[in-house]
Amino acid sequence: MTAIRKFNSYCERLDSLYDPSWGIPLPAPLPTKLTKLCNDPRLMEDVWITPSVGEVPRWLEDSHIRDGIRALLKRDQCEEEQIRLSIEADNLCHFFGEAFAVPLQQQHANFVRLQSRWSNSLASPACFVSQVNKALDVATTLSGASRSTTLLSINSGTLVAPDPEGGDEFPLTDPDHSPPIDSEQAALADVLEGQVGILELDDDDDSTDYGREANAVICWDLPENLLVDDFNVPLCIPMREPGILIPGKIVARVRPSSHDGIPRQIFDPRDIGFLSSPTACLNDLKTSGAQCAILSTHDLPHIRYNAPDNVIWHNSSWVRYWEKDIWVLPIHRPLGIGHWVLCVIRLSNKELHLFDSLGNRQPWQNDVKDIMRLIAWFLAIACQHQHRVNIDLEGWVARPLNVQCVQNNDFDCGVWVLATIFAVVRSKHIMGVLEQDMVNL
Repeated sequence: MTAIRKFNSYCERLDSLYDPSWGIPLPAPLPTKLTKLCNDPRLMEDVWITPSVGEVPRWLEDSHIRDGIRALLKRDQCEEEQIRLSIEADNLCHFFGEAFAVPLQQQHANFVRLQSRWSNSLASPACFVSQVNKALDVATTLSGASRSTTLLSINSGTLVAPDPEGGDEFPLTDPDHSPPIDSEQAALADVLEGQVGILELDDDDDSTDYGREANAVICWDLPENLLVDDFNVPLCIPMREPGILIPGKIVARVRPSSHDGIPRQIFDPRDIGFLSSPTACLNDLKTSGAQCAILSTHDLPHIRYNAPDNVIWHNSSWVRYWEKDIWVLPIHRPLGIGHWVLCVIRLSNKELHLFDSLGNRQPWQNDVKDIMRLIAWFLAIACQHQHRVNIDLEGWVARPLNVQCVQNNDFDCGVWVLATIFAVVRSKHIMGVLEQDMVNL
């Protein structure tokens, strides 16, 4: 588990240092649950260390294609495993029947115990009872005597095992051409089965697996009663040439600590320079309003990389998100040239409001799943610290705040996100501004 967390921290570090000019996809974090890790092929992938040349293959850029390939391989492996297990089950039943037919009364008790021990979902007790009857018929024919009733004390109850995958029944095989099974292999299988059971029990105690099954239905219709902020953007008279920063004497601007526990914030000259430049990338400066909690863009990567609970609590608790009904989550997508989007989480309405100035839909499929995990994770950690919030994670709906592209350049996405946050803080949904207004914001 330590190695996995270390690898995930490296992935998070690489994500923060990513340069689009590298031309390589980022490595994905590994799951911390043992069962999911065993079935996750990403540990053996090396495609991310080779620079991409030419057109990106669909299996590399489209997560749905990769999911389909994994599903097809998993189905083929399941079919192969079904055939192999069926052959082993038939061998087990035939060996039991043939050995039971041997007229050695001292081994009768051993075979009775084997019947109860070997019975499973693939080889039911009825199969063993059938072999017992065949062996009794053979013994009766060879001895010329009537069947004894002393051998009928074998338990003939049925064993019912639910199929969690809902698949079809195992295919039937020809028992006359089934390869024999080694007794040492059967004993080894029993030992491995016991070890797997122990590992599964330990894996269930993973306290960091929050909201794996939580999800929201994406409905590409605008929210009902959409409130547009009619804020009048003032016209700015340029006092200097664009792209030239006038050096100032400000060392830092400090927001003093208040009584609500929010720590001090320092706006250094670098932060002020970001706001002064029309094309500079924004950083992760985080604040919080009275009506909503504005989270950090690092909060979602922490969830994706399965950061420890104490790290998440240390970075997010000071905004006191459990007291706010609206959470504002800026999201940075590093692929390509980098792009900023926004998700507004409205707890009371159980809705996610999605804003993307480019109007893209496909990336939200995976983002919504991670956002629901973030909600479940944050609520669980708050509950651990005696801040309980009664929110149901079922029945959530994700809706877009815009259905068309509103940005035509490659650097205004951060300003659009800030404008939307400004509208949310003013109890609206979205700003009623146009692209030509971005230079004046």
